[in-house]
Amino acid sequence: MNNSVEAMRIANIEIQNEEQCIFCNVWIPIEPITNQHGSAFGGSIYSLALITGWSLISAELSDHLAVIQEANIKYKRPVIGPFLLAKCIVQRSSEEYSNILKLKNEKIKGKVNIEIKVYSVKAVIQDVNESTAEAEAIMTAKFHAAPCAFH
Repeated sequence: MNNSVEAMRIANIEIQNEEQCIFCNVWIPIEPITNQHGSAFGGSIYSLALITGWSLISAELSDHLAVIQEANIKYKRPVIGPFLLAKCIVQRSSEEYSNILKLKNEKIKGKVNIEIKVYSVKAVIQDVNESTAEAEAIMTAKFHAAPCAFH
């Protein structure tokens, strides 16, 4: 199991701050993380989702230290690749975005709840339309963020 998680290599990462939302997309190749059935190893899917969520929170709250407090994942069907895409999107109109802004602007500690979805895609940088594509796995994660003492 450890070899599967250690073999996970990020092929591309994209963090964007757009008018309607902030988001993080992370792509990895499936080949080094397959199980005996030829699909992605569950622990690698979990790790990918967690890294994606943490990357978005850490980028948005750059003066904070973000750590995972709780995460749950639902595997809906096997992830077969050849690439995996993990997506974390926070809409600016959402309560969580307001919470992120409060933590950032007031330089206080707090919790941030986000959702990360994992998809099978054919190529690096291929995106999916979330309104038409169904995720193979969905993680809900709660991060604790506290202002860094050294900033």
